[in-house]
Amino acid sequence: MNAISRLTDRFTPVVALGAVILLVGGAGVATAATGGSFILGHSNNATTLTILTNTAGTPLRLNAPAGVAPLIVNSTGKVPNLNSDKLDGLSSEQFQRKITPLRFTPLTLVNGWTTNCQNWGIAGVAVGPDGVVHFRGGLCNADGAATNYAFNLPASLTPKTALQIVMSQCGADSGLLVLQPNGHALLDADPLASTSATCYSSLSGISYTLPY
Repeated sequence: MNAISRLTDRFTPVVALGAVILLVGGAGVATAATGGSFILGHSNNATTLTILTNTAGTPLRLNAPAGVAPLIVNSTGKVPNLNSDKLDGLSSEQFQRKITPLRFTPLTLVNGWTTNCQNWGIAGVAVGPDGVVHFRGGLCNADGAATNYAFNLPASLTPKTALQIVMSQCGADSGLLVLQPNGHALLDADPLASTSATCYSSLSGISYTLPY
């Protein structure tokens, strides 16, 4: 029996199968499947979630050359509990918070009350994204009517209970802006002041937070 015959006799099916696996694995075609080993440098497939747990410290660390992303994902889905320390090399305190400009709506005036008195601006109201209601502008009663019912609030901005807010009036006196649950707004003078409720009144700087 020559050397070739002896080699052929020993090349059993089991040995042949092992040789094929060795050749295919060496060529980089084989991939790990569910329940198999994780093969570095190759594509690995699984049909269930893979969990890596380290009870002594950080379970995973990825090192990459400078300028190379250490991790790549193929989805835009939000990853729960994944916190980022920086964005484009900047920390969160270096970013300007987006400021939404307030959109003021002119107030609906009643009973002869007028606005922009003494150039104090058009009376208006606006609500910010934080639920804070803001006023601006000035009011006066040019006809001198006795009623202090000056304007109506939009239904969406009306407080559920009566609300009194201090405001500035002419003569360096203070007054009260009284907002009622029915949307009526009353301008009351300070009982200790010399001015009346029909005095020039400034709404600038007045605010309250919804829901009230």
